[in-house]
Amino acid sequence: MKVMITTNRGLEDVASKEIKDILGVGAKERPFGILGRVMFDVGDIMDATYFTYLTRTANRVTVFLEHIKISRDRKGLEELYKSLYNLDWEFLKEYHTFAVRTDRFGVHEYNSMDIMRVAGQAIIDSIKDKKKYRQRVSLEDPDIIIRVDVIGNEVLVGIDLVGEKALHRRGYKIYHHPAALKTTLAQQLVILSEWSKEKILLDPMCGSGTIPIEAGIRVKDIPGSFWRKKDLQFTKMDLGIDWIEWMRKIDDDIVKLDEKAKIIAAYRIFRHIKGSEINAQKALVKDIIQFRRIDLEWLDLKIGEKEVDYIITNPPYGIRLSYREELKKIYKYLFYQADYILDNNGKIVLITPQKKLTLENANKYKFELIHKRKVWNGNLEAYVFIFQKCD
Repeated sequence: MKVMITTNRGLEDVASKEIKDILGVGAKERPFGILGRVMFDVGDIMDATYFTYLTRTANRVTVFLEHIKISRDRKGLEELYKSLYNLDWEFLKEYHTFAVRTDRFGVHEYNSMDIMRVAGQAIIDSIKDKKKYRQRVSLEDPDIIIRVDVIGNEVLVGIDLVGEKALHRRGYKIYHHPAALKTTLAQQLVILSEWSKEKILLDPMCGSGTIPIEAGIRVKDIPGSFWRKKDLQFTKMDLGIDWIEWMRKIDDDIVKLDEKAKIIAAYRIFRHIKGSEINAQKALVKDIIQFRRIDLEWLDLKIGEKEVDYIITNPPYGIRLSYREELKKIYKYLFYQADYILDNNGKIVLITPQKKLTLENANKYKFELIHKRKVWNGNLEAYVFIFQKCD
């Protein structure tokens, strides 16, 4: 059985590492040349559901069924219908309801509604001709969701194990920052940094606390879907399993709520700090995070010299031109303060589209670039930089 996951583009290797850590299997990154996808083999459906519950880097998980190529013009809909009609839909039983969902990327002469309509009809017609009954559709609460994702000319077909809400919607967020980082992306930054619980981590622009909370979740080994057990799509599979109890047993085996670490979440706006505390409380990691209202310009007055080992942060991107001067100050003070509060060989990890501004200030304050990669934060191109403080 093959499983396909969707992860954040540019960080597929980090997701592969997590697959290896959870299941002990290797993975193929960017199968069929498609960014943001990773595919791997599992022994059975239980391995697939186990991974779905635990993963903290995947946004979606599907049991992979087929890869199809179609045209971008209207002819592509005919090609899609024919390919899906000829697939084996044996796993759909007469008592199942189903729905088709899609993510579409690229320029096409058809839209997402066209794809779902044609795909749904192809499945209904195929089953009707082979099994002599009409498969029931439920758009609101289907037993099985078939994903038909179209990326340019490529189509990926699979059985969705997640449901309507992608896995980056953890379920612990009560307070939301308007420019919050995806939880899965924050988790990948923490993994990429190689931070460990023995080291002190600071996010000086924590927003709603996503990076510190995801670091805390990693310390306590809390599954990514710990807070949303009841809305995972695989719990509708009729395998004679009490899925909620099954997940609780996993929690008992792996979650370590008593683990300790020192993580500092700082921000200049008080309401965001309070909101971050609320989120951390729900996420069960408040006890290992210090929440402090600190302006970036005054970090050296609030945090001791060489007190911090890692800074992992998501600074403002400054898309609006009117914000340019403020943005220059933020990047200047980030590296200026890091030079004081970071221990020798300490690291700064940040995600930003501001390549020039970042490199200029890193060079000015003598930080060595040790890692750089292009990633996508949603549909926005950005870079992940890792700098090390020079002695």
